[in-house]
Amino acid sequence: MSKSPRIQKAIKVATKAHEGQLRKTGEPYITHPLAVMKILQEWNMDEDSIVAGILHDTVEDTELTLKDIEDEFGKNVAFLVNGVTKLGKARSGMKDLDEYLPETSDNLLKLLIATGQDVRVLIIKLADRLHNLRTLSALPPDKQQKIARESLDVFAPLADRLQMGRVRVEIEETSFRYLDPKRYEELKKLTEDRLKLADKKLKTLSIPSRASSRRSTSNTAATAVSNLSIPFIKSSRNMIKISTASTTLLRCVSSSRTSLLAISSLA
Repeated sequence: MSKSPRIQKAIKVATKAHEGQLRKTGEPYITHPLAVMKILQEWNMDEDSIVAGILHDTVEDTELTLKDIEDEFGKNVAFLVNGVTKLGKARSGMKDLDEYLPETSDNLLKLLIATGQDVRVLIIKLADRLHNLRTLSALPPDKQQKIARESLDVFAPLADRLQMGRVRVEIEETSFRYLDPKRYEELKKLTEDRLKLADKKLKTLSIPSRASSRRSTSNTAATAVSNLSIPFIKSSRNMIKISTASTTLLRCVSSSRTSLLAISSLA
């Protein structure tokens, strides 16, 4: 993706600010802000949001100040970075997850209050969380469990409220993989087997017209999905609600497959 002069400047500022810092993966820390930038670009966010995404950890983790950011990039970017910083501080004092997550709605309210009035702050935080989940394997098991549970109980519902369905699905399935890896693999295999069966059925369908083809495909996909409904999955610490296997696990299988596309269209 093309980078505007302002985005390129933000990359240089963040790279200098995070110089010498490493992630748990051993990579330079700047790889994380750049990954957040890429996610926000994929979501077609505005330039202020992308710049703020690049700089989102600088105030908390480096010597850069909000005044520095405002002077270099304007009040809007400083406001967004400050909102993400506040969101991090709002969660930092909640060490006990049993107290932090008694009611998902209460925690969502705390998140919304902490971020002010601009929904872009939440979207930047979702991009931040999504990349952290994608690199969760670098953390010790106890940290994986904590982050996965928080993501499932707080950030997945938050994405759902923002009508970001694909983000919600990725957060749910990645979190579930760490909370109950054995059950995850069982369901993944079950999904793959059902998709193979749906593929076979699709190949036997006659296609007299485009409209009837869509109906036939939907019926076949619906049958596959109905056989995959799994209302609850038990982890070692809590009950994780999974609406259907199609919404949490279908992305584990190649999206190029005809049956997967048909089933996903029903969600």
